[in-house]
Amino acid sequence: MSIEHERNAFLKEKEQEKKKEAKQREREAREKEARKREKAEEKEKRRKEYNAQVAAVAAREQQKKKSEEKKKKNGQAAADKKVVVESAPKPRRSLLGLMFKLLLLLLLGLAGVAAACRFTDLRKEALCMPVNVAVDDGLSWAKEQEGVVRQLVQNLSSAAKEFLESTQASKN
Repeated sequence: MSIEHERNAFLKEKEQEKKKEAKQREREAREKEARKREKAEEKEKRRKEYNAQVAAVAAREQQKKKSEEKKKKNGQAAADKKVVVESAPKPRRSLLGLMFKLLLLLLLGLAGVAAACRFTDLRKEALCMPVNVAVDDGLSWAKEQEGVVRQLVQNLSSAAKEFLESTQASKN
């Protein structure tokens, strides 16, 4: 009986394996079907997007043709009626551009006054004394800044040289 019992146990085990394999195949088939459906949906989505793009391009072309035809008709009507062409509207001037022009005008005026006070007989006049003092102060300040700029350029060039040397060393 024990052989028959073992045989029954073996058959049950085989039956369970078959059921397991059947469930596995069924699960794989469902997954395959789901992937197939997703692919089809994605393909449909891409097709709809493409069709929408084609339709948009066609609509733009149609609109362009209509506007060109309208322009042609309006042009012919205008030629037939001999309508007086209006001048193009003047472009609006920006506030920033106006401010820039005023600043430039002011600087040119100051430079003119400074040049007149510096290089003409007016330099001895009372009005030109403070202008000459201001010009002298400005020139001395510029000379001081020249030294500062030279030092800054020197520091920058040495820093750049060190940086290049360090990058060369790190490459090697």
